[in-house]
This record gives sequence, structure tokens and C-alpha cells, in this order.
Amino acid sequence: MSGQQMKISIIAATDTQGGIGKDGRLPWNCLHDLELFKSRTMGHFVIVGRTTWETMKSDLPGRRVIVLSKNPEYSSAKPFYGTAGCLEDAIKLAKNEGESEVFVIGGQSVYTEAIQMANVLYISRISGVYSCDTFFPTIAMDEWALESVESPYPKDCSFYVCIYRRKC
Repeated sequence: MSGQQMKISIIAATDTQGGIGKDGRLPWNCLHDLELFKSRTMGHFVIVGRTTWETMKSDLPGRRVIVLSKNPEYSSAKPFYGTAGCLEDAIKLAKNEGESEVFVIGGQSVYTEAIQMANVLYISRISGVYSCDTFFPTIAMDEWALESVESPYPKDCSFYVCIYRRKC
């Protein structure tokens, strides 16, 4: 992808108060949202913080996972593509492999850093409040434009997806 700019996207699900997790887990069970996550990220590099990776119940087949870890010797029972010591290095790794769109998939501190460099946000809004202890960063509306609101499963009113693009 030399010469072209790689798209840096964030994909997350939040409750109505911006919560993304409780006790290291997703506090809701929304199968349709997980299906959308899978379809959007399939075939792409995904970047995830070590703690979030370790709390995930399974690996992510069909995706090349870069785990952010200060330990270059980091290992996991789940297969992953590689590690990077910082977000910038993970992005460079994906770009050097010819990626057109890399997805940042969490957790809280990774989202907070990535939102400064992302081009697109895919935010699923899960109906309800789940007493979360981790949160998605505030979306500064002077920097982002709401491009669309999708209800991909019209009969499932428990969530909808907001797609934001960075303003030029």
C-alpha cells in the first residue's frame, strides 16, 4: 500500500453512558453486535491492548492480531500475529504488511490514545446502563462528524451503530 494512506479505525460497543466493560468483560450479551464486529474486522489487522486480549474468551480467526505489550517476549495461549510496544509501532507494522484498514479494538487506554489518530469510529450503542468500570473516551464533536446511524438488525432494538468520520 505504498503511497496510499492506511485507514485507522476504532470499533467499540458502549452502553448508553459510554461504558465498555465491567470487571474485564463485556457486561452485555449482544450476538448481533459480535457478528458485525466479526464482519467488519475479518481479514484485517486488529490492534488490542494486552489486558483486553487476555480477558477475551477466544482468539480472532481470520484477523491478524497485534497485541500491545511492553514485553517483546509476550506469549499467549491464543494465537496472534505479533506484539508492538506502542500503538504507533503496531500501526506501522500493519501498514508495512500492506493493510488498507487497521482496527483498534480496545481497551480503554488504547482507545484513548487511538482516538487522536483514527480516521473512522464504528460505535455500537447498546441500550441500557451496565454499571461499567471502563469507558470509551468522549467523542469531541468539533473533530468528528456523525456520518450515519445504522440499525443493521431492524428487529433487534437493543443496539444501533454510529459511524463517525474525522473532520478535515
